[in-house]
Amino acid sequence: MLLQTYLAASAEPDFDVTVHSGEAGLVIARIRGELDLATADRLHRLVHAAMSSGRRARVLLDLGGVTFCDAQGLSALVRIANDAQGGGGELSLTRIPPVIARLLRLTGLDHRFPVTVVAMAVPQSFN
Repeated sequence: MLLQTYLAASAEPDFDVTVHSGEAGLVIARIRGELDLATADRLHRLVHAAMSSGRRARVLLDLGGVTFCDAQGLSALVRIANDAQGGGGELSLTRIPPVIARLLRLTGLDHRFPVTVVAMAVPQSFN
């Protein structure tokens, strides 16, 4: 399986994201830190770039390292979902911290994003 990795060059010391893209349209993004006004666009750009144009992207966002999320962070999740679904793909979330799960419930977005239990091989560089 061909795998490409995109790393965020972050000016924000409390944020980083690693995106892996495979040839079957699978995109896995691992996010660490605060997903907010300063970082949301960066996440969206990286994940969008990893989605192959014209292919059904299956995007999995690992939120296990997210410590904070504001409205801009939620907006980035919605934009990523729209991008994936617009190409016939889907977005799933995994390892959602309780504070983020609560935020998704309060905003009704818990019905928008499927939650996935990771039961697949994750690239070594992802760990």
